[in-house]
Parts: sequence; C-alpha cells; structure tokens
Amino acid sequence: MMAHYALVNLAWASGGAFVGAYLLRLGFSLPEAILSYAGIMGLRFFARFAGVEAVRRLGCRNGLALGTALCALEFPLLLWADSPWGMAAWILLTSVAESIYWPLFHAVTAVVCSDASRGRELGLRQSVTALIGVAGPMAGGLAMAHLGAAAVFGASAAMCLAGIGPILLMRGVSVGAIPTMRQALGLGDRLSAIVFASDGWLTSGYLTAWGLVLFSTLDADYESFGWAAAAAALVSAGLSLACGKALDRGGRRRYLRLASAATVGSLLFRALSSGSPTLSVIANVSGAVMAALYTPVVMSVVYARAKSSGRPYGFHLAMEAAWDAGFVAGCLVAAAVAAWSPIPSLCVLPSLAGIIIVHMAISGTRLPMAKAVDAVPA
Repeated sequence: MMAHYALVNLAWASGGAFVGAYLLRLGFSLPEAILSYAGIMGLRFFARFAGVEAVRRLGCRNGLALGTALCALEFPLLLWADSPWGMAAWILLTSVAESIYWPLFHAVTAVVCSDASRGRELGLRQSVTALIGVAGPMAGGLAMAHLGAAAVFGASAAMCLAGIGPILLMRGVSVGAIPTMRQALGLGDRLSAIVFASDGWLTSGYLTAWGLVLFSTLDADYESFGWAAAAAALVSAGLSLACGKALDRGGRRRYLRLASAATVGSLLFRALSSGSPTLSVIANVSGAVMAALYTPVVMSVVYARAKSSGRPYGFHLAMEAAWDAGFVAGCLVAAAVAAWSPIPSLCVLPSLAGIIIVHMAISGTRLPMAKAVDAVPA
C-alpha cells in the first residue's frame, strides 16, 4: 500500500493542494470556495449508498482501483469549474470518487498494519506524506505559475492512475464482508463516531479554510503558496516518524497532549495572522507540528478499533459518514464567519471545538484487541 499511497499523495500534493487556490483565481470568494467543499462532502454522505453497492459487486481490490481512477478524473474536470455545469459536475464526481475510495483505503490500511508496529507504520506514512509535501507543492506552485493549470492537473491525474498498479498487485487482503449502508451504520462505535465527526469539524477550518486564507494573504501567488506548503511539510517529516515509534512504546497519551496543545496554539496563531504574509507563513509552519503528532496518534486508535470490529470496511463506511457530517457543519460555520467577519482568518477559530473533543474522547481510551476479519474477495 505504501507505493500506492506515495503516488496518490504526490498527485494531491502537487495538484490537489492548489484546488482551492484555483477556485479563488477563478473568482470565487472565500465563503463560496469553502461552501464548494461543503457541497462535495454533503453529496459524498449520500453517494456512499451507490459506493457500497459498487464495492459489493467489484470486491476490495477492484473497488479501490475504481475509486482511484475516479479520483484521477477530478483533476481535468476541474478545468471546467468556471461554468455552473462544470462546477456541478466536478462536485458530483468528486463526491462519488471519494465515497468509494476513502472507506476502502482506511479499511485496507487498518488490516495490513500489524498491532505491534501500527504507530511506526503510521508515522512512516505520515513522514512519506510530509516529504512528498515538500517536493509536491514546490513543483506544483512553479508549474501552476509557468505552465498553467491544465499541465498540473493533467500530471496529477496521471500520477493517480499510476497508483492503480500497486492495488492490482494486492493479494489476500480481507476487509470484512461488505454490508449494506444501513448495516454499516451499526458497525461503528460511539467513540469512533465522535472522533471522526470532530476531526471533520477540525479539518474544515484548520486545513480547508486556512489554505484559502493563506493563498489570499500571499496575494494569490501560486509559487509563494507552494513554498509555504513545502516549508511546513519539511518540518513535519521527521517529527512524524519519531511520534510513530513512541506510540509503539506506549507514549500515546503524552503525544496526544502535545498534539492537542500544538493544534490549539497553531489555530490561535493562524487566526491572528491575517494580513501579514510573514506571520501567515510562520503560522502555516507551526501547523506542521500538529500534523506530525496528531495524525499518528488519532489514526492509531481508529485503525485499532476498526480492526477489532472484525469488519473494517463496514466500520470505516460508517465512520467516514460521521466525518462528512462534521466537515460539512464546520464548513458552514467557517463560511459564515468568513462572510461576516472583517478579519478573514478568524474563520479557522471554530475548529478549536474539534481538537478539544478529540482530545477528551481519546485521552482515556485503551486500544482493543483485534478480532478475526470476515472474508471478502480481494
């Protein structure tokens, strides 16, 4: 899965990182751009009903390949987002693609990660993400500025399609029997649903809205935005691996406290940095500490609970729905703040509630023992 993850992540780092920026360049306002993301996730919530049926018919491996292929098509379709029909088509395709892709990706990752080294493997994945996050935005920013959006989004689509190769080589991966959507809603658990919904709320402001604010603060310059993203990723790379190893040694609670404190500090810094390119770039780098610590801590708990459920695909199908609900709600609030506040960066502040709830939910949690996974065709 690491080869697939690296290729797809490179596509998102070099092209996907500039989707919001591209929308702003097309003339969308900050609230409108935030609401476009809410539209995608709102539709994704309902697209899962079609997605689960596709996975039931195709199986794990082919379903993940289909989801990846549809994700690749998001990039070229975005070039027509300047028309109402083009924007609607992009939102619809993106919602369907991600409704198929993400539950399967998380389910497979939960199964292939061993219990003894889950933290290290997640830390390694986050380090790969961070390293790609250095080269991807740098190359993407330069290419967007000098070659144009068509070249960048075309290259990103090609990298996504290349990520299908490692998927087709997978053998013997079982993600549990494929449930109906109604059955899946009963496979999650209350704590995981709270964590996923809160993480969606946090992401809406901390990452989505902030990325749009940062691009605007940097005078809508693709190169400057790419360099700012690369600098943050460079800081994150080493910290992620160190955190992952500490989790396997039993340091989860300590790193959770550090991750929560870093997230709160970074959010406050971002909210107060509006109008200053220098402060905004520093605030963006401060978020790298959060990403390095937060992701391995939270996902190690989630993947352990998914694996222990015995039906990880159904588990993640339900939990991704909770994430969508939290993200959409967070985007609606962030868009309202952006529309009514004279200081655009204040739209990230509502995300504070997300990290507070995640911390409270996970701080006293013990990792469950894994159950046998019901078989499903790869």
